[in-house]
Amino acid sequence: MRLISLARLFAILCATLAAGFSEGLAQDIQGPNEKKVASPKGKAKGARPKGRRGEAPPACPIGVRSLRPAAQSMPELFERFGEGLAKNPATGFNTFMGELAQLEGPAVENIRVTLNEEREAGRRARTEYLANAAKRGYPVVNDPQRLRYLEDLVRKFAPRMQHRDRYPAIEITLLEASISDGQSFPGGFLAFTTELLREPDEATVAAVVAHELAHLDRGHMYGYVRRSKLAESAWSHPPNGNISFDQMFTRQAALLGLMFNPFRPEQEDEADCTAVTWLYLEGYDPKALVGFFERMHDRKNDQPDNPFFSFGRTHPFTLDRRDHVLTRLAQLQRWRPRQDLGRFADNLRQLEVRVEAPKKP
Repeated sequence: MRLISLARLFAILCATLAAGFSEGLAQDIQGPNEKKVASPKGKAKGARPKGRRGEAPPACPIGVRSLRPAAQSMPELFERFGEGLAKNPATGFNTFMGELAQLEGPAVENIRVTLNEEREAGRRARTEYLANAAKRGYPVVNDPQRLRYLEDLVRKFAPRMQHRDRYPAIEITLLEASISDGQSFPGGFLAFTTELLREPDEATVAAVVAHELAHLDRGHMYGYVRRSKLAESAWSHPPNGNISFDQMFTRQAALLGLMFNPFRPEQEDEADCTAVTWLYLEGYDPKALVGFFERMHDRKNDQPDNPFFSFGRTHPFTLDRRDHVLTRLAQLQRWRPRQDLGRFADNLRQLEVRVEAPKKP
């Protein structure tokens, strides 16, 4: 019963996690393509890059924590824990978290979430997020021009999504905030800050938009809802005679892992890789993300993973993410070289002029 009570705690934690004003990318849409192709430096005025279709690019890796089959019993699970600690005390607990994470798949295998359920969970999370943001002095901004600009970028990337049919309607909220940020919620809800639209170029804004869409497309938000539903079901429907010992072990061990390690930094790497790929295919220079992560690092002064406590991180080390961007870009250049990538700073500057233009009397 102790684990079931903790499961309830995890469900509450999930809701808080989704609703908190954390930095989505930092802590963390297809409009008509112009015929004009961007110059290498992205100085074309009033144009957006031309995307490429056809052969699929190399797949982005999916984070795998352990190469061994999942443990089949609690004694085996803790035996592995002891082995990991004996082999390397610094990484032993992280290895144990990986063993628990492997049990998550079987535990949620029969958990089904409808689109309506996911959207309702997303609405609740967004409402709490906006309420917490307002308390911190970050109000919602109803600015049609800036919202339309973000919606155009969403429409540009949306056709790249493999699961676009699950998210036919993507809603955007804009917050007045001094931190460049984006956030995604289950069901197709996104939030961005006004500071993001003060970045040096459109490629940077497009990168954040693509990153948040990638969280939806890779099933990260859907997974949060499934895990929350698993935790809620464990609380409201305790194990009974209809569940086998193996099923009970798998579910309880997975819940233990979810409570100790609710965050998934490897999902940030997946979203980064997907965003870089979409940027490249649409003609944006992914190196814009390099500067974004370097500025984020200067602002946050985050440190590399401590091997003892890295399981508690919500996002990977910022400069590691920067390096992963460069690695993925090199891979894409080997796959299909192109010299027409641009930053499109003028597009963003034109938006600023339109937004800040004085009203006529």
